[in-house]
Amino acid sequence: MMPIECVFPVDWAAFFEAVAVGWLGYVMVARSFVSLKAFGDLVIAVAVLERLSGPGAGGVEILYGSHLSDLVSALEPRVAARRIQLASTSVPAMYDVRKAGLPRALASLAEVRAALARSAPEQGVLVFDRNQARERIIAGRLAHRALPVAGNIYDAYDLALREFGLEPGSVLSGTAYRGGTIGLFTASRVARKDIPLELLEPLIARLNEAGAPSIIYLLEGERPDITASHLPHVVIPRTFGALIGAVRECSLVVSADSLPAHLAEREGLPVYVLSPASNEFWLPRSSFVHRNWGLFSDGTPDAIATKILGMRAA
Repeated sequence: MMPIECVFPVDWAAFFEAVAVGWLGYVMVARSFVSLKAFGDLVIAVAVLERLSGPGAGGVEILYGSHLSDLVSALEPRVAARRIQLASTSVPAMYDVRKAGLPRALASLAEVRAALARSAPEQGVLVFDRNQARERIIAGRLAHRALPVAGNIYDAYDLALREFGLEPGSVLSGTAYRGGTIGLFTASRVARKDIPLELLEPLIARLNEAGAPSIIYLLEGERPDITASHLPHVVIPRTFGALIGAVRECSLVVSADSLPAHLAEREGLPVYVLSPASNEFWLPRSSFVHRNWGLFSDGTPDAIATKILGMRAA
């Protein structure tokens, strides 16, 4: 009897996964969403993945870099999260070749690749927010993929989860301001994203005049131009726990294009983002869906205040 030869390449992992989805109704293969860079990226992953429920949700986890450990502790995520053991507690040098230099960046690539190989589940898939050369190198021979193309990062996660046979929970925060303190988080790790003082002064005056008490929250050492001004502000300890606590004190958050915007989204708070340039992909979901964002150059401070006050509940 002649042996039967398969002339088509077979992806057995994909085949058995498809069988599992059809038979059991969910994916058995572990999905490890990798977060190695920005704080906001991690908060987005947590906000989406911790709302999963039902069969298959237990097969999802976040693998995060050592520099994100304090943030993970403060978030207390309701999704499995495992640290990738790296020597440095800073953002891996591979993400900033210009600053770190090529030798350090290459060493960082090698270290992260080895750490992922140790950390990744034997039967699993690594999921990156993109799949460029850097991601392909650090994944090595591990099964991996990128989030699908979408207009917003939250939508990209939803698409990926549905492709895995999982149904994402709702992450859309409240969009209506029902009175109470408006917290302004004006600073960013990228200085050009800081909300300008000349915009803040008339904006806060207009909000207060409209009966919307507004206050600026600053981490220790942030925005000396604001601490030296007459603007109402509170300085909080430079810890993630203090920052999360400050966000929770607010009824509405106005934020630079930075971490507090996504913390507010996770807390279910209405959030308005002010930015120097359009960056819709990285907006909180509710800001993206309801167009609750604007540019520094979007008309006058009065016009921006009108948009924010327009988020009031009917």
